[in-house]
Amino acid sequence: MGLLYPNRSGFIESFKSVNLLEGADVFDGLRKVELTPEISGAETVKTNRRKPQGHVAGDASITGSMTLLYRSALDYQQKHPFFLYEIHSLTFTTEERVDFTTVAIEGLRWLSFPILAEGTNAIEVEVKFEALDCLMSVNGEELKSIFPEASEQFA
Repeated sequence: MGLLYPNRSGFIESFKSVNLLEGADVFDGLRKVELTPEISGAETVKTNRRKPQGHVAGDASITGSMTLLYRSALDYQQKHPFFLYEIHSLTFTTEERVDFTTVAIEGLRWLSFPILAEGTNAIEVEVKFEALDCLMSVNGEELKSIFPEASEQFA
């Protein structure tokens, strides 16, 4: 049986309902944000039986990028002159009426700061990052890591 479409009276979240914050500071000029949590090396364990025996846990990694307007990126750089050498925590929220989701990105390290300019488009900066953990919460529940430790999975 497939997942039922939620019975909603209201709006579906869109990019207009997104906020990206560092502490109390809101990122203005956000054009795009991408967060990619993934597990690599989660191999299937096969033996001399027909059916596989299971999977090894693998290694978790979180990468991503965000695109900001040039002026917004420069404002951030002025507040954090050594931002490429600092460890950051970002909070990504979506809010549409009473529904809200929070994603906390912990141990974030910026990897690059390229400036993109072409034609008559607004000048943008696409900043790539990697992080140590990603925690999620829906409608005020406790933030929980999307990569729990084995002891947390069976508690």
